[in-house]
Amino acid sequence: MSSGTVTIGGPWSLFYRTKTWDGGNGQKETGPDGKVRTKWNWYRMGLVEEKRSYSEMGYLQSLERYGNDRSLFGPQEEFMLKARLAAKIREHEFSAGVAVAEGRKTVDLVIDTTKRLALSFRAARRGDYAQAVRHLGAEPRQSKFSSKDLSARVLEIQYGWRPLLSDVKAAAEAFAFHTQSEPKTTVRTGLKYSAPLAGDQYMSFWGFEQNQRMVYAQMIAELKQPLSAVRRLGLEDPMSVAWEVMPWSFVFDWFIPIGKYLESLHILNGVEGRFLTVVKMELKMSGVFTEDTFPEFVGARARLRCVNVWRWNGDASMPLPRFKALSKALSPEHVFNAIALARGQVSGRFTAF
Repeated sequence: MSSGTVTIGGPWSLFYRTKTWDGGNGQKETGPDGKVRTKWNWYRMGLVEEKRSYSEMGYLQSLERYGNDRSLFGPQEEFMLKARLAAKIREHEFSAGVAVAEGRKTVDLVIDTTKRLALSFRAARRGDYAQAVRHLGAEPRQSKFSSKDLSARVLEIQYGWRPLLSDVKAAAEAFAFHTQSEPKTTVRTGLKYSAPLAGDQYMSFWGFEQNQRMVYAQMIAELKQPLSAVRRLGLEDPMSVAWEVMPWSFVFDWFIPIGKYLESLHILNGVEGRFLTVVKMELKMSGVFTEDTFPEFVGARARLRCVNVWRWNGDASMPLPRFKALSKALSPEHVFNAIALARGQVSGRFTAF
C-alpha cells in the first residue's frame, strides 16, 4: 500500500497540476493455479490539471471547484454493470425454461395467424378484398381500418411475434454456443455514460466553450469454473419463469427491472471467482468569466481536466433493482404501447396471459 501527492503550481498560477493516489497499483501475486497474475487490490487516483489566462485587468479565475464530485457511480449503475456481466457470463439470451412455459401461447399465436392468413389469401383470390382485410383483423365498417384494429395488430407484433422471433434468434445462438464454443472463465463488460454537471450558482458566471463529464465503468470476472449448461439455459430458474408468465409483468419492468434482476441473480448467485470493478470519471471544462458584477475577473479564461479512478476487488452479489427515471419508464415507445394496451382491453382484443 502507498499514498502520495505531487503538485505543480498553485491556486493562482497560470498552470496547475496535482495528482493524489492511495492504495496498491501494479502489484503481482500467485494465483490458485500457481501462475503469477496482477493483484486486484484497492486503488484510488485523482488528477487535476488547469490552464488559466489573465482577465483584462490582470486577474485569474479557476474552475477547479467542479472537479471533486465523485458520487457518479451508485447502486443503479452497479445494477446495470452486473446485469451486463451476468449476460456476458451466460453468453446468450435464450431461456429454455421460459420458452417451455410459454410454449402454448406460441403455438396458439402461430396457428391463429396461419389460419387468418390462409383465409385472407383465399378471399383475395376470389376478388373479395374487403373480406380479405377483415380476416386480417379489420372490422367491417366501410372497409376502413380503425384505430382499434391498429392497436390489436401493434399488440400482436409487439408482444407476440417480436418476442417469438427474438427467442428463435436467441435459441439459434445458444445452440451454436453449446455445440461450437467453450465457456469462458474470464469475462469483461463495461458501461459508458455522460453525467451532466449540476454545478452551483457560480456556473452562471461563466460562458462555457466545453462542459463534458463522462463515466467509464468496467467489471472483470475470473471464474473458478465455467457456468454449467443447465444454468446457462435457465432450466434451474423458476423465479424468472414465474415472472415472465405472470400477467402484465412486462409493464412492471418498464418502471423497475424485476425481470432483469431475477435473470442476473440466477446467473451470479453462488458464482465463485474474483471480481474487479474499475470506475473512471473524466471532466473537461473550458470557458471565459463573464459576470460583470466582478469586472476585475471578466475575460479570465480557464481550461480544466479532472480524472478520478477507483478500483476495488468486490463480489458478484446482485444489488436490488431501483425505479427507472420517468424519462425511460414513460418513453415514447412505452406510451404508445400503453395506449394500444388500453384500447385492446376496452375492446376485448387483448388479454394478458
